[in-house]
This record gives sequence, structure tokens and C-alpha cells, in this order.
Amino acid sequence: MRPAVCAIEISFLLPSLRRGCNGMGHIRTTALVAACFAVLWGSPTSAQTLGADSLKKMVDTYEQNQIRFNRDYRGKEFEAILPFRAARETFFGGEYTVEFGTKGFLSELGCTVSDKDAVNRLIDWNKGDRIKVRGVVKDVSFGAVRLDDCMFEVIESAPQTR
Repeated sequence: MRPAVCAIEISFLLPSLRRGCNGMGHIRTTALVAACFAVLWGSPTSAQTLGADSLKKMVDTYEQNQIRFNRDYRGKEFEAILPFRAARETFFGGEYTVEFGTKGFLSELGCTVSDKDAVNRLIDWNKGDRIKVRGVVKDVSFGAVRLDDCMFEVIESAPQTR
């Protein structure tokens, strides 16, 4: 819904709200007004975007019931700052799996990257660098959440040891 449409809808609905609505009309009106206000003034992304604290719950849900995982998580936005673990070429070549997280030998989050500009930015990353990862939840594989449409931002470089 575009802001201009919201403003028009709200101007028509205000008299109804002042008179008081009952039943489903009131629920629909309230929902429409709430949606318009969210469009006009923005809504908090934290309520819509999953974060690092959701990773374990997503994996647990996937392992228990993939249908529920699809309903509750697939297609939702994810954003978190996580330590970089590794970047590896995929089996078929031309693409790289980028892994993040703090779990022992396994990653908690992964993205597949094929864009040359993105791959060139990954070259200088080191294990432990703190990276802001943003993407869309796709799946779970080997206990790690997999994202599509990943974007990255280096937040802090890890100290180098030699």
C-alpha cells in the first residue's frame, strides 16, 4: 500500500472511527489503519527481521518439522553480526559457500555467493572477522541456516596472528 493511498483511506475511515464501528468492520478498519501507519511512519525492523538469537530455534524447528519451518521462517529477512568462519568453493565451481558462526566445528549460518564483486570483497576476510550478514532464509543444511540474496558488511576485523 502506497503512502498516498493510506492517507486517502485514513481520511475516509476517520469519521467511522469517531462514530464507532462494531463487528468485523471495526476489525478491518483497525487493521487497515494500523497497516497505513506502518507504511507512513515505518515499523521496527526488529519485529520483522530474524537475528542471531533465532538460529538455534530455526534449526530445531527444521529438524522437528520442515513444514512448520517453511511456514514460520522460509522467505523471512535475517540480519545479524556474526564471526566469519570460512569461504569454500562449491562442488560444481564458480560459487562459494560463505560460513559464519561460533559453534565448534560447524557453522551456524551459510550463504552461497557467485557475484564476482562479492567474491572479491571476501578475499581479504579472515576467520573471526565480525560481519553483518543480511539475507532471506532459505533452508537448513547440516545444522546451519542457509540464506539467499546475502549482503555483507565488515564490522570489525579480527586481530591477525602469525
